[in-house]
Amino acid sequence: MDKTLENHSELLRRVRERTVGSRSTYSANNVAKVKPIIDKLLHNQKDILVTSEETGFTVGTLYVKLMDGFKFLVDNSTEYGPIYAELRSQVSVKKTDTGVLIYFKDTLRNQIKAKELEYNFKDSSVWRKEFLAWLQTAEDMDTWRKENLVIKPEDIKWLEEKQKITDFEFDTAEDKLTIIR
Repeated sequence: MDKTLENHSELLRRVRERTVGSRSTYSANNVAKVKPIIDKLLHNQKDILVTSEETGFTVGTLYVKLMDGFKFLVDNSTEYGPIYAELRSQVSVKKTDTGVLIYFKDTLRNQIKAKELEYNFKDSSVWRKEFLAWLQTAEDMDTWRKENLVIKPEDIKWLEEKQKITDFEFDTAEDKLTIIR
């Protein structure tokens, strides 16, 4: 049985060499970029969200690079190929608004959605849009709060610029943002 699988894997490897060789993302150069992400997934065994902000790629490009990188590792790594193949069979890859979510299939769907939402809150563009929508209808002394945010210096600068246009006070403590109109 193992010999049959080996022969099948070798056959697939030869077929893929001919048909997929022209894809720029199906290459050793691309694998060098995505292998640390895949290895982190392998070692931690936890769901991860790879954001387009942290990689510099658009969501679509990031998705293709991860999928082709995974495929290249499975097809071309003679020593670790079976390990990557097993990992690939255990995870699902999903595009989100902010990046690519790689999650283990045996987790509950609701937990995945909650994790995706948690990561979305960390993305500045998401909470900024929510804040601007709230600001349009907020009245004096209304309060807007968000937790589990990653607040960067450029976010504070952005808030200060908005503060010049519209009257509000804000406070950033740890991973929380509180705004009072």
